[in-house]
Amino acid sequence: MKAVIHIGLPKTATTSLQKSVFEVGDGKYWRYIGVRQPRYLRQNTLYQDLMRVICGRESNLDLNSQETSLPILLSEEMISVDSDGVTWQDK
Repeated sequence: MKAVIHIGLPKTATTSLQKSVFEVGDGKYWRYIGVRQPRYLRQNTLYQDLMRVICGRESNLDLNSQETSLPILLSEEMISVDSDGVTWQDK
């Protein structure tokens, strides 16, 4: 399985990409599991699991168990900022 992680830095049009490109191509070119905008919407379960791994709250996630022929695409700028007591370097 292929997985692509887009780590958008804050103020670099990440939200525009998420809303206008990544979500639009979902199901056609990739399986989009990145953050859904606006951020208060309920997020994909796989997105939540992956972010727990990235933030060090979980260490066991098997992406190969995902049933999809499309590449998985994650887009999240919070990977590049300090949050939840975890520095971006540790993420």
